[in-house]
Amino acid sequence: RGKEGGCMYFYTTPHVPIQSSGSAGVKIGFHRQGPLLDSDEFVVAESTRALAGQLPHIRKELKAAQDSDLDEFAWQHVQDFVRRKMPCLDADAPAGYMRCRYQMTPDLKMIVGRHPDDPEVVLACGFSGSGFQFAPAISEALVALVS
Repeated sequence: RGKEGGCMYFYTTPHVPIQSSGSAGVKIGFHRQGPLLDSDEFVVAESTRALAGQLPHIRKELKAAQDSDLDEFAWQHVQDFVRRKMPCLDADAPAGYMRCRYQMTPDLKMIVGRHPDDPEVVLACGFSGSGFQFAPAISEALVALVS
C-alpha cells in the first residue's frame, strides 16, 4: 500500500524482439491508477459514486475526460518502481507511453453469467483490467453457458 492508503500494483511483460509484436521494450503498467472517468462513454451510476472512495486507487476523484498527455503522477510512480525493482532498465528513457481504459465494477468482481431478467442474454464484462489474463477460463465458462 502507498502512503495514501491506495494499492500500488505494477505489472510487467517482457520485451519481445519480434517486429510484429508491437513491443518496443519491457511493458510496465501501473494498474488501476489512472483517473476514474465519469463521462458519456464511461458512466458512473449515481448510486455507486460514493463507492469510489473504497476502490484500491490512490487517486479517487472522478473526471469528465482523460488527457492523452503523459500522466505525470503515474510516470513518477513507474520510474520509482523501475529504479527499485528493475535497476538494469533505464527509468528515464521510456520507449513509448500509452494509457489503457477498462471498466470496473464497484466491488472489482467480474460479471459473467446470465442476465437476471433475461436468461437468453449472457454477460461477460466488468473485468477491472484483468480480462486478458482470465480470457481462457472466461471463454470456457461462456461456452458452457450457451451450449
